[in-house]
Amino acid sequence: MEEGLRTLSLTSSGQEFLLLARRWEALVQETSQIRTRTKNLTLSIGAADSIQTYVLPAMYKELSKYSKQIEIRIRTQQSTELNQLLERGEIDIAFANLEQPMPNMLVKKFLAERMIVISRGKLPVANNTLTDHELDTSNQLFFEWNPSFRAWYDRWIGDRNYPPIRLDAASLIETFMDS
Repeated sequence: MEEGLRTLSLTSSGQEFLLLARRWEALVQETSQIRTRTKNLTLSIGAADSIQTYVLPAMYKELSKYSKQIEIRIRTQQSTELNQLLERGEIDIAFANLEQPMPNMLVKKFLAERMIVISRGKLPVANNTLTDHELDTSNQLFFEWNPSFRAWYDRWIGDRNYPPIRLDAASLIETFMDS
């Protein structure tokens, strides 16, 4: 220590008190924010990327008309993470690709769509039915939709190689369709 310089340090009790004082200060600030809030209701919505991008925009546009009365929070997450956010109370509603029963939660099917094949070229067809065992996997894009689709695909692909491009966001499909 240099001569003439003094240092100040807290005892362990002083350090504990400082932590408590900081938490108290945060609570005081949070309390004052509650008084100044103008919105009465918060609605927190979580959804998987593909649902967020292609299914919910019209609903969001309609909800935005009520943004003076409702604070709207939107989160984009994977389906399994959405379930965890629901369990912790961090979101009010979730739109997931994976239907997973959860205790103390109401799970309802919101939307069901058939999977389709998109092709730039001619597909092998017999009697107006796709002969999928003749599809060349080297020219495919694999879209990781959900575990049940993955299980079906694994059975379907058999011993053939997986497609060289695997996507987990529907918004990327169009990007690779031109490749």
